[in-house]
Amino acid sequence: MAPAVIAAALRAAWGTALLAVPDRVLRVAGCPPTSSARWVLRALGVRQVVQAVACRRARDADVALAIGAVVDAAHATSCLAIACLSPVWRRAAVIDLAIAAALAANAVAAIRRR
Repeated sequence: MAPAVIAAALRAAWGTALLAVPDRVLRVAGCPPTSSARWVLRALGVRQVVQAVACRRARDADVALAIGAVVDAAHATSCLAIACLSPVWRRAAVIDLAIAAALAANAVAAIRRR
């Protein structure tokens, strides 16, 4: 199976987890399961699932991967800001930063392998 396919599947699985079990994700991240936190996780979950589907269905996979890498890098940057500014959300932000950075790096690597 191609790395881009695996990455899309992992992204879709992560997005589905954010949508389906936000309280569990918040608990693992050590964050309070507030209604606003659930809303944010579900919104991020939708973004992950949509991005996974878009990357798989795109006519030009390199363009889709590049756009995805930019989106993931921007998300990682926002997570860095949250990690620096909010002690309550620091752990969750660092976890999400790592995931976003890994997805961005994977997309760049997939483009380079083509």
